Amino acid sequence: MKCLIILLLLGAPLCSVAQDFNKRHQEQLARIEAAYSNKQLSEPTYTKLLNEQVNIQMAMDRFNADGILTPKEKRKLTAKQNKAQKRINRSIKKAR
Repeated sequence: MKCLIILLLLGAPLCSVAQDFNKRHQEQLARIEAAYSNKQLSEPTYTKLLNEQVNIQMAMDRFNADGILTPKEKRKLTAKQNKAQKRINRSIKKAR
């Protein structure tokens, strides 16, 4: 019983980190969709941004396959999401 409690306590932070990446990913997708529906993004730009989000999702799936996100994997995901966020902001600002 003690082992189960310890495993649950150790696993909880890992789940929350994965949820943070998923939440940010969903927010970026929603922002892209909203900009496209408001005619702020052209079709090619919209497609490029969505392809980038697909690549981020594939990386998250690959990194989460073993159930553990290492610090190196977290850094890579953060860098990918930061880069995507900059591209989204730049594309929307450019359309104004």
